Amino acid sequence: MSRKNKNFGFVALWILISILVLGSIGYYGYQKYKISKKVDAGQNNALQQSQIDASTWKTYRNEEYGFEVKYPDGWQIVNNLENGANIADTSDLNRRRVSIFVYEEDPNMSIKDVNNITLVSDYQFLGFNAKKLDGESGVTGRAVSILVFQRDSNFYTIHSPPDLFDQILSTFKFIK
Repeated sequence: MSRKNKNFGFVALWILISILVLGSIGYYGYQKYKISKKVDAGQNNALQQSQIDASTWKTYRNEEYGFEVKYPDGWQIVNNLENGANIADTSDLNRRRVSIFVYEEDPNMSIKDVNNITLVSDYQFLGFNAKKLDGESGVTGRAVSILVFQRDSNFYTIHSPPDLFDQILSTFKFIK
């Protein structure tokens, strides 16, 4: 092989490695940007939540697992199951919903399998160590915030649109 061909091969390899490195840096930066935009959106949602009046909300009560939570007036329970319920906006049943379920096993992996989770953070809720998962719902295709925590031997999940998340959580309470 001539010296010219060796230099060409070296330059081509150097260019390829540079492209891969720069591409990786660009992809990482884009992912960080997407997450920071979602955090900014969450902060904007917090401002909207403080303006929501929950005084007219209805109450969902689950006697078996001993909890209740309020949900917006005009919404309805669309699935009342033994281990929880789906509560949805009657004007958009398949898009805006709150889901509350109780599981005997940790549902974190199945939640991550069904939903496109982009941010996981530690959260304190009613004295419990919890995880808050933010991303896109695999059911509705819209933004979702999910809280997962354990009480005794049961795992509780609360799924909510981000703009209602804090308001929904503020109405959740154990009744036994």
